[in-house]
Amino acid sequence: MRFRTDPLPAADERELSRQLVRLIDVMYALVLVQGAIYYRRIFTRADFFDLSHKANFIPVLLALILVYFTAIQSFVDFHLASETHFYRITLPVRRTVELARFYIDILIVAIYSFLLLKFHVLIDARWADLSVAFWAFPVIFGLYALWGLLRRLGGGGGPYSLPLLLVLVLAYVVLALTYEDHSGGWERNAICLGTALAVMLLYRMLNWPRSTPPKPPTPCEAPVAGQAGPGEEGGETAT
Repeated sequence: MRFRTDPLPAADERELSRQLVRLIDVMYALVLVQGAIYYRRIFTRADFFDLSHKANFIPVLLALILVYFTAIQSFVDFHLASETHFYRITLPVRRTVELARFYIDILIVAIYSFLLLKFHVLIDARWADLSVAFWAFPVIFGLYALWGLLRRLGGGGGPYSLPLLLVLVLAYVVLALTYEDHSGGWERNAICLGTALAVMLLYRMLNWPRSTPPKPPTPCEAPVAGQAGPGEEGGETAT
């Protein structure tokens, strides 16, 4: 069997990219369903949200909000990026880089699934150690940064802020080290989960202008023959 070496027409290449995007969409859906299945017990117990026993629900509720917000916002940014910078795996000079970017997207979603599984222990043990989960966040932002670098290697450019992502890696490393250096019960989990959520909210607010897709070109700005069209070169969006 021989692999074709000539590029597909633009429409066919976009359709192939959309098929890969659908696979990642299924993984995002599984993450959301996974949370509904594993955490359904906290919503069916009549006494779980008893305000006189805040330790019962504050850590696990913060964990759920953190993972769901991160995953859903990542899903939105991923789709914005997939429209403007679709996978171009049919081009021989870009195939390796684009496939690596595709597998990074899969790995990021897999980490979201891992976080849901890890935080599930909080339902029965609010004081449980979450060190591994907190170390997953600098890994996530490291993958965001690598994703953007690969996109640039593949020919994309634009408003990609590597310094911002590295600052977030450092922030979550400090949080993970702080968590490990302090002993405590459910209060330690609640405070660190709340901090992780606040940092994630700040990042998404700072990153949102970068995630906005460019406006379609006016007739005067439309590409001429021989020039790159929309989605072939341009801005950068880290999920």
